[in-house]
Amino acid sequence: VGEYSTDNTNLRSLDQILVLAKINPLQVLCMLPDVMPEVGKAVWNGLRLGCGENSVRLKAMKPSKNGMDVMEAPDGTEAIKELWRNLPSEVGSLEGALTQNFLMTLFSGMCAVEAVPGARNKGVAEVWPIDTLTLRFKRDTETKHVSLWQRQRVWGFHKDLDRKAFGGYVPLPMDRVFWKSMDGFPDDPYGRAPMAAALNVVLDMIAFMKDLLLAWHRVGTPKWDVGFDYEMHARIAREQMGLTDKQQIEKYIEDEFNYTVELFNSLEADDTFFHDIKSEVKANGSGGAWPNIDQVYNILRWRMIMALKEMPTLMGVVEGNTETWSSVDWQIYAKGLEAEVAVAAAPLIQAAQLHLQLLGMPYIVEA
Repeated sequence: VGEYSTDNTNLRSLDQILVLAKINPLQVLCMLPDVMPEVGKAVWNGLRLGCGENSVRLKAMKPSKNGMDVMEAPDGTEAIKELWRNLPSEVGSLEGALTQNFLMTLFSGMCAVEAVPGARNKGVAEVWPIDTLTLRFKRDTETKHVSLWQRQRVWGFHKDLDRKAFGGYVPLPMDRVFWKSMDGFPDDPYGRAPMAAALNVVLDMIAFMKDLLLAWHRVGTPKWDVGFDYEMHARIAREQMGLTDKQQIEKYIEDEFNYTVELFNSLEADDTFFHDIKSEVKANGSGGAWPNIDQVYNILRWRMIMALKEMPTLMGVVEGNTETWSSVDWQIYAKGLEAEVAVAAAPLIQAAQLHLQLLGMPYIVEA
Protein backbone atom coordinates (compact mmCIF):
# COMPACT_ATOMS: atom_id res chain seq x y z
CA VAL A 1 0.00 0.00 0.00
CA GLY A 2 2.82 2.40 -0.69
CA GLU A 3 3.99 4.80 1.96
CA TYR A 4 1.08 4.63 4.38
CA SER A 5 1.62 3.03 7.74
CA THR A 6 -1.13 1.57 9.89
CA ASP A 7 -0.49 4.00 12.76
CA ASN A 8 -1.77 6.92 10.62
CA THR A 9 1.14 9.12 11.74
CA ASN A 10 2.37 9.41 8.16
CA LEU A 11 -0.86 11.08 6.97
CA ARG A 12 0.02 14.74 6.60
CA SER A 13 -2.51 16.04 4.10
CA LEU A 14 -6.09 15.58 2.91
CA ASP A 15 -4.77 14.27 -0.42
CA GLN A 16 -2.92 11.47 1.36
CA ILE A 17 -6.05 10.54 3.31
CA LEU A 18 -8.06 10.42 0.09
CA VAL A 19 -5.44 8.17 -1.50
CA LEU A 20 -5.57 5.91 1.56
CA ALA A 21 -9.38 5.83 1.31
CA LYS A 22 -9.05 4.42 -2.22
CA ILE A 23 -6.36 1.90 -1.27
CA ASN A 24 -7.72 0.73 2.08
CA PRO A 25 -11.07 2.25 3.12
CA LEU A 26 -11.18 0.15 6.29
CA GLN A 27 -8.04 1.95 7.49
CA VAL A 28 -9.89 5.26 7.14
CA LEU A 29 -12.82 3.68 8.96
CA CYS A 30 -10.56 3.04 11.94
CA MET A 31 -9.89 6.77 12.18
CA LEU A 32 -13.56 7.75 12.47
CA PRO A 33 -13.97 7.36 16.27
CA ASP A 34 -11.43 10.16 16.70
CA VAL A 35 -13.01 12.54 14.18
CA MET A 36 -16.76 11.79 14.39
CA PRO A 37 -18.40 12.05 17.84
CA GLU A 38 -21.25 9.68 16.95
CA VAL A 39 -18.85 6.92 15.93
CA GLY A 40 -16.73 7.53 19.02
CA LYS A 41 -19.83 7.28 21.22
CA ALA A 42 -20.89 3.99 19.63
CA VAL A 43 -17.42 2.51 20.15
CA TRP A 44 -17.36 3.81 23.73
CA ASN A 45 -20.70 2.14 24.44
CA GLY A 46 -19.54 -1.18 23.04
CA LEU A 47 -16.26 -1.16 24.97
CA ARG A 48 -17.80 -0.12 28.28
CA LEU A 49 -20.74 -2.52 28.09
CA GLY A 50 -19.08 -5.48 26.41
CA CYS A 51 -15.37 -5.40 27.29
CA GLY A 52 -15.32 -4.13 30.84
CA GLU A 53 -13.82 -5.88 33.82
CA ASN A 54 -15.27 -9.38 34.34
CA SER A 55 -17.38 -9.10 31.16
CA VAL A 56 -15.70 -12.29 29.88
CA ARG A 57 -14.33 -15.03 32.10
CA LEU A 58 -12.31 -17.93 30.70
CA LYS A 59 -12.38 -21.13 32.70
CA ALA A 60 -11.01 -24.65 32.37
CA MET A 61 -13.59 -27.44 32.30
CA LYS A 62 -13.22 -31.20 32.88
CA PRO A 63 -15.65 -34.15 32.83
CA SER A 64 -17.45 -34.84 36.08
CA LYS A 65 -17.08 -38.14 37.87
CA ASN A 66 -20.14 -39.60 36.20
CA GLY A 67 -18.76 -38.67 32.81
CA MET A 68 -22.04 -37.13 31.75
CA ASP A 69 -21.48 -33.54 32.80
CA VAL A 70 -18.58 -31.11 32.93
CA MET A 71 -17.28 -29.16 35.88
CA GLU A 72 -14.73 -26.41 36.37
CA ALA A 73 -11.11 -27.36 37.01
CA PRO A 74 -9.77 -24.76 39.49
CA ASP A 75 -6.11 -25.45 38.73
CA GLY A 76 -6.69 -24.98 35.00
CA THR A 77 -8.68 -21.78 35.52
CA GLU A 78 -5.91 -20.41 37.73
CA ALA A 79 -3.33 -21.23 35.03
CA ILE A 80 -5.40 -19.25 32.52
CA LYS A 81 -5.61 -16.30 34.91
CA GLU A 82 -1.86 -16.43 35.37
CA LEU A 83 -1.41 -16.21 31.59
CA TRP A 84 -3.46 -13.00 31.39
CA ARG A 85 -1.73 -11.49 34.42
CA ASN A 86 1.66 -11.89 32.75
CA LEU A 87 0.80 -10.35 29.38
CA PRO A 88 3.03 -7.46 28.22
CA SER A 89 1.91 -4.00 29.36
CA GLU A 90 1.28 -3.09 25.73
CA VAL A 91 -1.49 -5.67 25.62
CA GLY A 92 -2.70 -5.44 29.20
CA SER A 93 -4.78 -8.08 30.91
CA LEU A 94 -7.54 -10.21 29.40
CA GLU A 95 -9.66 -7.05 29.17
CA GLY A 96 -6.91 -5.32 27.18
CA ALA A 97 -6.62 -8.17 24.67
CA LEU A 98 -10.41 -8.43 24.45
CA THR A 99 -10.71 -4.68 23.83
CA GLN A 100 -8.21 -4.76 20.96
CA ASN A 101 -9.91 -7.77 19.39
CA PHE A 102 -13.30 -6.09 19.78
CA LEU A 103 -12.07 -2.96 17.99
CA MET A 104 -10.58 -4.97 15.14
CA THR A 105 -13.86 -6.88 14.79
CA LEU A 106 -15.84 -3.63 14.59
CA PHE A 107 -13.64 -2.02 11.97
CA SER A 108 -12.28 -4.93 9.94
CA GLY A 109 -14.75 -7.77 10.39
CA MET A 110 -12.28 -10.14 12.03
CA CYS A 111 -9.76 -10.41 14.85
CA ALA A 112 -6.67 -12.51 15.43
CA VAL A 113 -4.00 -13.18 18.02
CA GLU A 114 -0.60 -14.83 18.05
CA ALA A 115 0.31 -17.02 21.02
CA VAL A 116 4.04 -17.14 21.74
CA PRO A 117 5.13 -20.35 23.52
CA GLY A 118 7.40 -20.08 26.54
CA ALA A 119 10.02 -22.49 27.79
CA ARG A 120 9.28 -26.21 27.90
CA ASN A 121 6.35 -27.03 30.20
CA LYS A 122 5.78 -23.32 30.85
CA GLY A 123 2.84 -22.92 28.52
CA VAL A 124 2.24 -19.79 26.47
CA ALA A 125 4.44 -16.85 27.40
CA GLU A 126 2.66 -14.04 25.54
CA VAL A 127 -0.52 -13.41 23.56
CA TRP A 128 -0.41 -10.59 21.00
CA PRO A 129 -3.51 -9.20 19.24
CA ILE A 130 -2.84 -8.65 15.54
CA ASP A 131 -3.81 -5.70 13.38
CA THR A 132 -6.03 -7.65 11.00
CA LEU A 133 -5.84 -4.89 8.38
CA THR A 134 -2.29 -6.11 7.74
CA LEU A 135 -3.45 -9.69 7.06
CA ARG A 136 -4.27 -11.50 3.86
CA PHE A 137 -5.56 -15.05 3.38
CA LYS A 138 -3.97 -17.53 1.00
CA ARG A 139 -5.61 -20.83 0.12
CA ASP A 140 -3.44 -23.93 -0.03
CA THR A 141 -3.86 -25.64 -3.40
CA GLU A 142 -3.53 -29.12 -1.86
CA THR A 143 -5.44 -28.94 1.43
CA LYS A 144 -7.79 -26.18 0.21
CA HIS A 145 -7.47 -24.59 3.65
CA VAL A 146 -6.65 -20.92 4.12
CA SER A 147 -3.62 -19.58 5.95
CA LEU A 148 -2.76 -16.08 7.06
CA TRP A 149 -0.01 -13.88 5.68
CA GLN A 150 0.96 -10.59 7.27
CA ARG A 151 2.32 -7.46 5.64
CA GLN A 152 5.74 -6.75 7.16
CA ARG A 153 7.32 -3.32 7.05
CA VAL A 154 10.91 -2.22 7.48
CA TRP A 155 11.33 1.55 7.57
CA GLY A 156 14.45 2.79 5.84
CA PHE A 157 15.98 6.16 5.01
CA HIS A 158 17.82 7.52 2.03
CA LYS A 159 19.60 10.84 1.81
CA ASP A 160 17.54 11.88 -1.22
CA LEU A 161 14.24 10.32 -0.14
CA ASP A 162 11.76 10.61 2.70
CA ARG A 163 10.99 7.67 4.94
CA LYS A 164 10.05 4.67 2.80
CA ALA A 165 8.62 1.24 3.60
CA PHE A 166 10.16 -1.97 2.34
CA GLY A 167 9.00 -5.52 2.69
CA GLY A 168 6.06 -7.71 1.74
CA TYR A 169 3.80 -10.48 3.04
CA VAL A 170 5.15 -13.35 5.12
CA PRO A 171 3.28 -16.47 6.29
CA LEU A 172 2.17 -16.67 9.91
CA PRO A 173 2.54 -19.83 12.04
CA MET A 174 -1.02 -21.15 11.90
CA ASP A 175 -0.42 -23.62 14.74
CA ARG A 176 -0.37 -20.68 17.16
CA VAL A 177 -2.16 -17.89 15.29
CA PHE A 178 -5.88 -17.92 15.93
CA TRP A 179 -8.53 -15.86 14.16
CA LYS A 180 -12.27 -15.39 13.95
CA SER A 181 -14.35 -13.45 11.44
CA MET A 182 -17.87 -12.07 11.70
CA ASP A 183 -20.78 -12.51 9.29
CA GLY A 184 -18.69 -13.42 6.27
CA PHE A 185 -20.14 -14.61 2.97
CA PRO A 186 -19.16 -18.04 1.57
CA ASP A 187 -15.53 -18.08 0.41
CA ASP A 188 -14.95 -14.80 2.27
CA PRO A 189 -12.96 -15.49 5.44
CA TYR A 190 -12.41 -11.78 6.08
CA GLY A 191 -15.91 -11.25 7.44
CA ARG A 192 -17.90 -8.03 7.38
CA ALA A 193 -17.05 -5.00 9.52
CA PRO A 194 -20.09 -3.96 11.60
CA MET A 195 -19.01 -0.31 11.35
CA ALA A 196 -18.43 -0.31 7.58
CA ALA A 197 -21.87 1.09 6.77
CA ALA A 198 -21.05 4.20 8.80
CA LEU A 199 -18.39 5.41 6.35
CA ASN A 200 -20.78 6.83 3.74
CA VAL A 201 -23.04 8.32 6.41
CA VAL A 202 -20.07 10.00 8.07
CA LEU A 203 -19.07 11.58 4.76
CA ASP A 204 -22.66 12.84 4.35
CA MET A 205 -22.65 14.26 7.88
CA ILE A 206 -19.31 16.00 7.39
CA ALA A 207 -20.51 17.53 4.11
CA PHE A 208 -23.77 18.65 5.74
CA MET A 209 -22.04 20.28 8.72
CA LYS A 210 -19.48 21.96 6.47
CA ASP A 211 -22.20 23.40 4.23
CA LEU A 212 -24.26 24.47 7.24
CA LEU A 213 -21.36 26.29 8.90
CA LEU A 214 -20.41 27.96 5.64
CA ALA A 215 -24.00 29.09 5.04
CA TRP A 216 -24.25 30.38 8.60
CA HIS A 217 -21.03 32.30 8.19
CA ARG A 218 -22.15 33.87 4.91
CA VAL A 219 -25.83 34.62 5.45
CA GLY A 220 -26.84 33.33 8.85
CA THR A 221 -24.77 35.73 10.93
CA PRO A 222 -26.29 39.26 10.86
CA LYS A 223 -24.21 41.82 8.98
CA TRP A 224 -24.36 45.60 8.83
CA ASP A 225 -25.81 47.24 5.75
CA VAL A 226 -24.55 50.83 5.61
CA GLY A 227 -26.01 53.20 3.03
CA PHE A 228 -23.82 55.95 1.54
CA ASP A 229 -25.42 59.15 0.19
CA TYR A 230 -23.48 59.81 -3.04
CA GLU A 231 -25.71 62.72 -4.08
CA MET A 232 -25.15 64.58 -0.84
CA HIS A 233 -21.37 64.25 -1.08
CA ALA A 234 -21.44 65.35 -4.74
CA ARG A 235 -23.40 68.46 -3.70
CA ILE A 236 -20.92 69.18 -0.89
CA ALA A 237 -18.06 68.85 -3.37
CA ARG A 238 -19.63 71.46 -5.67
CA GLU A 239 -21.25 73.85 -3.22
CA GLN A 240 -18.98 73.66 -0.18
CA MET A 241 -15.62 72.65 -1.64
CA GLY A 242 -16.00 74.68 -4.86
CA LEU A 243 -15.01 71.81 -7.13
CA THR A 244 -16.12 71.99 -10.76
CA ASP A 245 -14.04 69.39 -12.52
CA LYS A 246 -15.88 66.08 -12.85
CA GLN A 247 -12.85 63.96 -12.04
CA GLN A 248 -12.10 66.05 -8.93
CA ILE A 249 -15.70 65.63 -7.74
CA GLU A 250 -15.53 61.86 -8.28
CA LYS A 251 -12.19 61.75 -6.46
CA TYR A 252 -13.68 63.64 -3.51
CA ILE A 253 -16.67 61.27 -3.30
CA GLU A 254 -14.39 58.22 -3.52
CA ASP A 255 -12.18 59.56 -0.71
CA GLU A 256 -15.22 60.21 1.48
CA PHE A 257 -16.57 56.72 0.78
CA ASN A 258 -13.25 55.05 1.64
CA TYR A 259 -12.99 57.15 4.81
CA THR A 260 -16.49 56.06 5.87
CA VAL A 261 -15.73 52.39 5.21
CA GLU A 262 -12.46 52.60 7.14
CA LEU A 263 -14.14 54.41 10.01
CA PHE A 264 -16.94 51.86 10.29
CA ASN A 265 -14.60 48.84 10.06
CA SER A 266 -12.39 50.25 12.82
CA LEU A 267 -15.22 50.63 15.33
CA GLU A 268 -14.95 48.77 18.60
CA ALA A 269 -17.86 46.73 19.90
CA ASP A 270 -19.11 49.52 22.18
CA ASP A 271 -18.38 52.49 19.85
CA THR A 272 -21.15 54.64 18.44
CA PHE A 273 -21.33 55.25 14.72
CA PHE A 274 -22.29 58.78 13.64
CA HIS A 275 -23.45 59.47 10.10
CA ASP A 276 -25.49 61.92 8.09
CA ILE A 277 -29.27 61.86 8.29
CA LYS A 278 -29.96 60.34 4.89
CA SER A 279 -27.46 57.49 5.16
CA GLU A 280 -28.95 54.36 6.71
CA VAL A 281 -27.40 51.63 8.85
CA LYS A 282 -29.28 48.32 8.90
CA ALA A 283 -28.61 44.77 10.02
CA ASN A 284 -29.52 41.99 7.62
CA GLY A 285 -29.19 38.23 7.48
CA SER A 286 -31.14 35.16 6.54
CA GLY A 287 -33.86 35.88 9.07
CA GLY A 288 -36.54 33.20 8.84
CA ALA A 289 -35.52 32.10 5.35
CA TRP A 290 -33.59 29.03 6.53
CA PRO A 291 -34.83 25.63 5.32
CA ASN A 292 -35.91 22.97 7.81
CA ILE A 293 -32.41 22.14 9.01
CA ASP A 294 -33.63 20.03 11.93
CA GLN A 295 -35.50 17.70 9.61
CA VAL A 296 -32.47 17.17 7.37
CA TYR A 297 -30.19 16.63 10.36
CA ASN A 298 -32.60 14.14 11.94
CA ILE A 299 -32.61 12.08 8.73
CA LEU A 300 -28.81 11.95 8.77
CA ARG A 301 -28.72 11.24 12.49
CA TRP A 302 -31.09 8.28 12.20
CA ARG A 303 -29.09 6.91 9.28
CA MET A 304 -25.98 7.19 11.46
CA ILE A 305 -27.62 5.32 14.34
CA MET A 306 -28.73 2.55 11.99
CA ALA A 307 -25.30 2.33 10.35
CA LEU A 308 -23.63 2.07 13.77
CA LYS A 309 -26.19 -0.57 14.83
CA GLU A 310 -26.76 1.38 18.01
CA MET A 311 -29.63 1.71 20.44
CA PRO A 312 -31.01 5.28 20.03
CA THR A 313 -31.13 5.88 23.79
CA LEU A 314 -27.42 5.08 24.09
CA MET A 315 -26.74 7.72 21.43
CA GLY A 316 -28.63 10.40 23.35
CA VAL A 317 -31.80 10.14 21.23
CA VAL A 318 -34.70 9.70 23.64
CA GLU A 319 -38.21 9.38 22.28
CA GLY A 320 -41.45 8.40 23.93
CA ASN A 321 -41.11 4.62 23.83
CA THR A 322 -43.13 2.39 26.11
CA GLU A 323 -41.40 0.34 28.77
CA THR A 324 -42.12 -2.85 26.82
CA TRP A 325 -40.65 -1.51 23.59
CA SER A 326 -37.60 -0.11 25.41
CA SER A 327 -37.00 -3.56 26.89
CA VAL A 328 -37.23 -5.19 23.45
CA ASP A 329 -34.93 -2.54 22.00
CA TRP A 330 -32.33 -3.26 24.69
CA GLN A 331 -32.57 -7.03 24.16
CA ILE A 332 -31.93 -6.60 20.44
CA TYR A 333 -28.92 -4.37 21.09
CA ALA A 334 -27.57 -6.72 23.79
CA LYS A 335 -27.77 -9.72 21.43
CA GLY A 336 -25.76 -7.87 18.81
CA LEU A 337 -23.18 -6.82 21.40
CA GLU A 338 -22.89 -10.37 22.71
CA ALA A 339 -22.23 -11.62 19.19
CA GLU A 340 -19.42 -9.07 18.68
CA VAL A 341 -17.85 -9.91 22.05
CA ALA A 342 -18.06 -13.64 21.27
CA VAL A 343 -16.07 -13.09 18.07
CA ALA A 344 -13.48 -11.01 19.96
CA ALA A 345 -13.13 -13.68 22.65
CA ALA A 346 -12.86 -16.69 20.33
CA PRO A 347 -9.13 -16.33 19.48
CA LEU A 348 -8.36 -15.74 23.16
CA ILE A 349 -10.14 -18.98 24.07
CA GLN A 350 -7.98 -20.83 21.53
CA ALA A 351 -4.82 -19.21 22.89
CA ALA A 352 -5.78 -20.24 26.42
CA GLN A 353 -6.46 -23.77 25.15
CA LEU A 354 -2.96 -23.94 23.68
CA HIS A 355 -1.60 -22.69 27.02
CA LEU A 356 -3.22 -25.58 28.89
CA GLN A 357 -2.04 -28.11 26.29
CA LEU A 358 1.56 -26.94 26.64
CA LEU A 359 1.19 -27.21 30.42
CA GLY A 360 -0.04 -30.78 30.05
CA MET A 361 -3.49 -30.03 31.44
CA PRO A 362 -6.24 -32.05 29.69
CA TYR A 363 -8.95 -29.45 30.09
CA ILE A 364 -11.31 -27.64 27.74
CA VAL A 365 -11.45 -23.84 27.85
CA GLU A 366 -14.84 -22.16 27.88
CA ALA A 367 -15.98 -18.56 28.25
